[in-house]
Amino acid sequence: MFRYFALPSFQVIGGLVLAFGAGIAGAVVFRFIGLPLPWLLGSMSACLVATLVRMPLHRPEKLEPPMRAVLGLVAGSSFSPDIVDRIPEFLTSLAFLVPYTAISGAVGMWYLLKTSKYNIPTAFFAAMPGGLADMCAFGKLYGGDERQLVLVHTTRVFVLVFAMPFIVEWIEDVDLGGRVSFGGDLKNFSLQDAAILLACGVVGWWVALKLKKAGPIMVGPMIASALVHSLGLTDARLPDELIKLSQLI
Repeated sequence: MFRYFALPSFQVIGGLVLAFGAGIAGAVVFRFIGLPLPWLLGSMSACLVATLVRMPLHRPEKLEPPMRAVLGLVAGSSFSPDIVDRIPEFLTSLAFLVPYTAISGAVGMWYLLKTSKYNIPTAFFAAMPGGLADMCAFGKLYGGDERQLVLVHTTRVFVLVFAMPFIVEWIEDVDLGGRVSFGGDLKNFSLQDAAILLACGVVGWWVALKLKKAGPIMVGPMIASALVHSLGLTDARLPDELIKLSQLI
Protein backbone atom coordinates (compact mmCIF):
# COMPACT_ATOMS: atom_id res chain seq x y z
CA MET A 1 0.00 0.00 0.00
CA PHE A 2 2.78 2.43 0.95
CA ARG A 3 4.61 1.55 -2.26
CA TYR A 4 1.57 2.77 -4.23
CA PHE A 5 1.93 6.25 -2.72
CA ALA A 6 5.75 6.31 -2.91
CA LEU A 7 7.24 9.30 -4.73
CA PRO A 8 8.49 8.40 -8.22
CA SER A 9 12.11 8.84 -9.26
CA PHE A 10 13.25 11.68 -11.48
CA GLN A 11 13.64 9.18 -14.33
CA VAL A 12 10.02 8.08 -13.94
CA ILE A 13 8.82 11.69 -13.71
CA GLY A 14 10.70 12.51 -16.91
CA GLY A 15 9.15 9.52 -18.66
CA LEU A 16 5.68 10.54 -17.49
CA VAL A 17 6.19 14.11 -18.74
CA LEU A 18 7.30 12.77 -22.12
CA ALA A 19 4.35 10.38 -22.30
CA PHE A 20 1.77 13.03 -21.42
CA GLY A 21 3.45 15.51 -23.73
CA ALA A 22 3.38 13.08 -26.64
CA GLY A 23 -0.21 12.08 -25.89
CA ILE A 24 -1.48 15.65 -25.69
CA ALA A 25 0.43 16.61 -28.83
CA GLY A 26 -1.12 13.68 -30.70
CA ALA A 27 -4.59 14.63 -29.49
CA VAL A 28 -4.11 18.26 -30.55
CA VAL A 29 -2.91 17.21 -34.02
CA PHE A 30 -5.82 14.79 -34.50
CA ARG A 31 -8.28 17.44 -33.37
CA PHE A 32 -6.74 20.11 -35.60
CA ILE A 33 -7.01 18.00 -38.76
CA GLY A 34 -10.44 16.67 -37.81
CA LEU A 35 -9.66 13.00 -37.17
CA PRO A 36 -11.95 11.01 -34.85
CA LEU A 37 -11.38 10.23 -31.16
CA PRO A 38 -8.38 12.55 -30.81
CA TRP A 39 -7.85 11.99 -27.08
CA LEU A 40 -7.74 8.23 -27.57
CA LEU A 41 -6.44 7.54 -31.06
CA GLY A 42 -4.34 10.70 -31.32
CA SER A 43 -2.56 10.21 -28.02
CA MET A 44 -2.18 6.49 -28.67
CA SER A 45 -0.69 7.07 -32.11
CA ALA A 46 1.74 9.69 -30.84
CA CYS A 47 2.90 7.51 -27.95
CA LEU A 48 3.28 4.56 -30.31
CA VAL A 49 5.49 6.61 -32.63
CA ALA A 50 7.49 7.91 -29.66
CA THR A 51 7.99 4.35 -28.43
CA LEU A 52 9.11 3.15 -31.85
CA VAL A 53 11.81 5.84 -31.96
CA ARG A 54 12.85 4.71 -28.46
CA MET A 55 11.84 7.74 -26.45
CA PRO A 56 11.97 6.81 -22.72
CA LEU A 57 8.24 7.06 -22.05
CA HIS A 58 6.77 5.84 -18.77
CA ARG A 59 3.17 4.68 -18.43
CA PRO A 60 1.04 6.33 -15.71
CA GLU A 61 0.38 2.94 -14.12
CA LYS A 62 -1.03 4.31 -10.84
CA LEU A 63 -3.62 6.33 -12.73
CA GLU A 64 -4.76 3.44 -14.91
CA PRO A 65 -7.10 1.65 -12.41
CA PRO A 66 -9.32 4.66 -11.61
CA MET A 67 -9.41 5.62 -15.29
CA ARG A 68 -10.54 2.11 -16.20
CA ALA A 69 -13.29 2.49 -13.62
CA VAL A 70 -14.28 5.74 -15.36
CA LEU A 71 -14.56 3.89 -18.70
CA GLY A 72 -16.73 1.27 -16.98
CA LEU A 73 -19.03 3.98 -15.63
CA VAL A 74 -19.28 5.51 -19.10
CA ALA A 75 -20.23 2.16 -20.64
CA GLY A 76 -22.86 1.55 -17.94
CA SER A 77 -24.37 5.03 -18.29
CA SER A 78 -25.45 4.22 -21.86
CA PHE A 79 -28.31 2.17 -20.37
CA SER A 80 -31.63 3.83 -19.57
CA PRO A 81 -35.25 2.86 -18.85
CA ASP A 82 -36.05 3.70 -22.47
CA ILE A 83 -33.51 1.20 -23.74
CA VAL A 84 -34.84 -1.47 -21.37
CA ASP A 85 -38.38 -0.87 -22.65
CA ARG A 86 -37.21 -1.20 -26.24
CA ILE A 87 -35.37 -4.50 -25.79
CA PRO A 88 -38.11 -6.47 -27.65
CA GLU A 89 -37.44 -4.29 -30.71
CA PHE A 90 -33.79 -5.34 -30.66
CA LEU A 91 -34.37 -9.09 -30.41
CA THR A 92 -34.01 -9.75 -34.15
CA SER A 93 -30.76 -7.82 -34.36
CA LEU A 94 -29.48 -9.43 -31.16
CA ALA A 95 -30.32 -12.88 -32.54
CA PHE A 96 -27.92 -12.25 -35.44
CA LEU A 97 -25.38 -10.37 -33.33
CA VAL A 98 -24.54 -13.23 -30.97
CA PRO A 99 -23.61 -15.85 -33.62
CA TYR A 100 -21.88 -13.19 -35.70
CA THR A 101 -19.68 -12.20 -32.75
CA ALA A 102 -18.87 -15.83 -31.95
CA ILE A 103 -18.05 -16.75 -35.56
CA SER A 104 -16.04 -13.63 -36.40
CA GLY A 105 -14.18 -13.84 -33.08
CA ALA A 106 -13.35 -17.53 -33.55
CA VAL A 107 -12.14 -17.02 -37.12
CA GLY A 108 -10.09 -13.97 -36.14
CA MET A 109 -8.55 -15.75 -33.16
CA TRP A 110 -7.62 -18.77 -35.28
CA TYR A 111 -6.05 -16.50 -37.90
CA LEU A 112 -3.97 -14.56 -35.35
CA LEU A 113 -2.81 -17.74 -33.61
CA LYS A 114 -1.76 -19.39 -36.87
CA THR A 115 -0.34 -16.49 -38.85
CA SER A 116 0.82 -13.93 -36.29
CA LYS A 117 1.75 -16.41 -33.52
CA TYR A 118 -0.01 -14.35 -30.83
CA ASN A 119 -0.47 -15.94 -27.43
CA ILE A 120 -4.02 -17.07 -26.61
CA PRO A 121 -5.15 -14.02 -24.52
CA THR A 122 -3.78 -11.60 -27.12
CA ALA A 123 -5.38 -13.46 -30.02
CA PHE A 124 -8.73 -13.72 -28.21
CA PHE A 125 -9.07 -10.05 -27.25
CA ALA A 126 -7.59 -8.84 -30.55
CA ALA A 127 -10.20 -10.86 -32.46
CA MET A 128 -13.21 -9.76 -30.43
CA PRO A 129 -15.21 -6.95 -32.11
CA GLY A 130 -15.50 -4.89 -28.93
CA GLY A 131 -14.54 -1.40 -27.87
CA LEU A 132 -10.91 -0.47 -28.42
CA ALA A 133 -10.25 0.71 -24.87
CA ASP A 134 -12.25 -2.16 -23.33
CA MET A 135 -10.55 -4.94 -25.32
CA CYS A 136 -7.08 -3.53 -24.71
CA ALA A 137 -7.74 -3.11 -20.98
CA PHE A 138 -9.32 -6.55 -20.53
CA GLY A 139 -6.62 -8.17 -22.67
CA LYS A 140 -3.90 -6.68 -20.51
CA LEU A 141 -5.62 -7.95 -17.35
CA TYR A 142 -5.60 -11.50 -18.73
CA GLY A 143 -1.96 -11.48 -19.84
CA GLY A 144 -2.28 -10.26 -23.41
CA ASP A 145 0.36 -8.18 -25.17
CA GLU A 146 -0.89 -4.61 -24.85
CA ARG A 147 1.07 -3.26 -27.82
CA GLN A 148 -0.20 -5.97 -30.16
CA LEU A 149 -3.77 -5.38 -28.96
CA VAL A 150 -3.39 -1.64 -29.49
CA LEU A 151 -2.07 -2.15 -33.03
CA VAL A 152 -4.85 -4.57 -34.04
CA HIS A 153 -7.74 -2.60 -32.56
CA THR A 154 -6.37 0.79 -33.63
CA THR A 155 -6.16 -0.51 -37.20
CA ARG A 156 -9.70 -1.91 -36.96
CA VAL A 157 -11.12 1.29 -35.49
CA PHE A 158 -9.32 3.47 -38.04
CA VAL A 159 -10.69 1.42 -40.94
CA LEU A 160 -14.22 1.43 -39.50
CA VAL A 161 -14.22 5.06 -38.44
CA PHE A 162 -12.96 6.29 -41.77
CA ALA A 163 -14.96 3.90 -43.97
CA MET A 164 -18.35 3.65 -42.25
CA PRO A 165 -19.41 7.32 -42.45
CA PHE A 166 -18.91 7.27 -46.22
CA ILE A 167 -20.73 3.94 -46.55
CA VAL A 168 -23.67 5.11 -44.42
CA GLU A 169 -23.90 8.45 -46.22
CA TRP A 170 -23.80 6.66 -49.58
CA ILE A 171 -26.39 3.99 -48.68
CA GLU A 172 -28.73 5.97 -46.42
CA ASP A 173 -28.16 9.45 -47.90
CA VAL A 174 -27.70 11.06 -44.47
CA ASP A 175 -25.31 13.69 -43.22
CA LEU A 176 -22.88 12.44 -40.55
CA GLY A 177 -20.86 15.61 -40.24
CA GLY A 178 -21.76 16.26 -36.59
CA ARG A 179 -19.51 15.41 -33.66
CA VAL A 180 -20.57 13.00 -30.92
CA SER A 181 -19.92 13.77 -27.26
CA PHE A 182 -19.60 10.77 -24.96
CA GLY A 183 -20.08 12.71 -21.73
CA GLY A 184 -22.18 15.41 -20.18
CA ASP A 185 -21.64 19.10 -19.56
CA LEU A 186 -19.38 19.87 -16.61
CA LYS A 187 -21.56 22.86 -15.71
CA ASN A 188 -24.59 20.61 -15.27
CA PHE A 189 -22.75 17.92 -13.32
CA SER A 190 -24.07 18.28 -9.76
CA LEU A 191 -22.60 17.03 -6.50
CA GLN A 192 -25.48 14.52 -6.31
CA ASP A 193 -24.55 13.15 -9.73
CA ALA A 194 -20.91 12.95 -8.67
CA ALA A 195 -21.83 11.12 -5.44
CA ILE A 196 -24.01 8.56 -7.27
CA LEU A 197 -21.42 7.75 -9.92
CA LEU A 198 -18.59 7.71 -7.38
CA ALA A 199 -20.60 5.23 -5.30
CA CYS A 200 -21.17 3.10 -8.43
CA GLY A 201 -17.44 3.09 -9.11
CA VAL A 202 -16.29 2.29 -5.57
CA VAL A 203 -19.05 -0.16 -4.60
CA GLY A 204 -19.10 -1.85 -8.01
CA TRP A 205 -15.34 -2.27 -7.97
CA TRP A 206 -15.39 -3.65 -4.39
CA VAL A 207 -18.26 -6.08 -5.02
CA ALA A 208 -16.66 -7.37 -8.23
CA LEU A 209 -13.41 -7.95 -6.34
CA LYS A 210 -15.23 -9.85 -3.60
CA LEU A 211 -17.08 -11.97 -6.15
CA LYS A 212 -13.80 -12.54 -8.01
CA LYS A 213 -15.26 -11.33 -11.28
CA ALA A 214 -13.01 -10.99 -14.31
CA GLY A 215 -11.78 -7.44 -14.88
CA PRO A 216 -13.35 -6.07 -11.67
CA ILE A 217 -11.92 -2.58 -12.17
CA MET A 218 -14.10 -2.06 -15.23
CA VAL A 219 -16.84 -4.68 -14.93
CA GLY A 220 -17.96 -3.74 -11.40
CA PRO A 221 -18.46 -0.01 -12.05
CA MET A 222 -20.01 -0.78 -15.44
CA ILE A 223 -22.66 -3.12 -13.96
CA ALA A 224 -23.40 -0.77 -11.05
CA SER A 225 -23.76 2.19 -13.42
CA ALA A 226 -25.95 0.18 -15.79
CA LEU A 227 -28.25 -0.80 -12.90
CA VAL A 228 -28.81 2.70 -11.54
CA HIS A 229 -29.33 4.12 -15.04
CA SER A 230 -31.64 1.28 -16.15
CA LEU A 231 -33.76 1.69 -13.02
CA GLY A 232 -34.05 5.41 -13.65
CA LEU A 233 -32.33 6.34 -10.39
CA THR A 234 -30.16 8.79 -12.31
CA ASP A 235 -29.49 9.94 -15.85
CA ALA A 236 -26.16 11.50 -14.92
CA ARG A 237 -23.24 11.25 -17.31
CA LEU A 238 -19.64 11.89 -16.44
CA PRO A 239 -18.27 15.21 -17.74
CA ASP A 240 -16.77 15.00 -21.19
CA GLU A 241 -13.51 16.44 -19.82
CA LEU A 242 -13.06 13.49 -17.45
CA ILE A 243 -13.77 11.01 -20.24
CA LYS A 244 -11.14 12.67 -22.43
CA LEU A 245 -8.65 12.46 -19.58
CA SER A 246 -9.39 8.76 -19.12
CA GLN A 247 -8.90 8.19 -22.86
CA LEU A 248 -5.59 10.06 -22.75
CA ILE A 249 -4.29 7.99 -19.83
